[in-house]
Amino acid sequence: MDYSYDPCKDINSIDFDNPKDLKKVLSRDKHTRIEGICTEAVFLDDLVNESFDEYSTGWWFPMKNHRYNVVKILTNIESITDLDKKILSHFIDRNISPYIVSFDKIEKVFHFLKVNKKLLNDFESHWDEMKDTYPRTTITPPIPSSTYRSNERLEKAVNILESLGLLQRSAVERVLANCWIKTKGLWDIDTFVILDNQLIGLEVKQKYPTRRGTFGLNTGLSRLFRFLNEIDIRIVHVILTKPSSNKKTPATDYYTLQKYEGKSLWIGTEFSDEVLSSITSSAPTETSIFASQRLNFHHISPTSFTPIKLFGRKSDKSLLKFLNNELDKMKNIDEIPSI
Repeated sequence: MDYSYDPCKDINSIDFDNPKDLKKVLSRDKHTRIEGICTEAVFLDDLVNESFDEYSTGWWFPMKNHRYNVVKILTNIESITDLDKKILSHFIDRNISPYIVSFDKIEKVFHFLKVNKKLLNDFESHWDEMKDTYPRTTITPPIPSSTYRSNERLEKAVNILESLGLLQRSAVERVLANCWIKTKGLWDIDTFVILDNQLIGLEVKQKYPTRRGTFGLNTGLSRLFRFLNEIDIRIVHVILTKPSSNKKTPATDYYTLQKYEGKSLWIGTEFSDEVLSSITSSAPTETSIFASQRLNFHHISPTSFTPIKLFGRKSDKSLLKFLNNELDKMKNIDEIPSI
């Protein structure tokens, strides 16, 4: 691997229809970041698809002037769905003007449009005349050192994304995050669904318990969750548990290798301030997205979570049952598989 390669500098030479180029784009990030994208992908494949015919991804919330902007990312403008428009409408109805950002893989630029109620009904016909070019940041994030960019782990992760048809979308989103967006405060919600006319945001992570036998939630993400709650969006935090705290084991191994079958459990909790510890702890710098800063996190008791199902096991709409409060909560940490 060429650890000095930076797609931000070589954007014009990238063929976004070439899987080899897309994998090089993803190699700019930490292997754990790309493994995290894989967790989001298998969440859709293993849980969401069982329960929902429609879902929406690509929702980002950059912070600017102490306020969240709402951004819907599209690999191309034609990929927007009716569900996307319903979600955009939800924000507009609460006096938040969202942005649509779409990538032009020929020109190698992003375009954007701030959407209001009038435009939302027929924005496709106005896109070409009203879109603006998204300006690139002049200060790109540091490239993580080779210590955090294992060639083997990156290759495993990108192959999973390719098998699920998510290689191009993932590469486009990482280019936007690394080469275009001008903020240090950037978060996303992995998936939105609508259940009984209620908008629900689903945020998924793959983690093992802390030394206290709890699960951590980054304070920055908890603030985003709180903001979304305040504008009538139900937030659910889902975790794919790791059966071991061994940092040398690729996260993808836990859901691809037969020896770990039945050892990863999907668990979920409804977000509220009540589930968060009042005292925060500090995570090692290696856990941050660029391995450059310590992050504070809240603790959440395992008894706040509900077991949904073991990874890869067939189930009858287990996620839907969980969202409808039809499953029993966890009684103690011993219900988490471990090795």
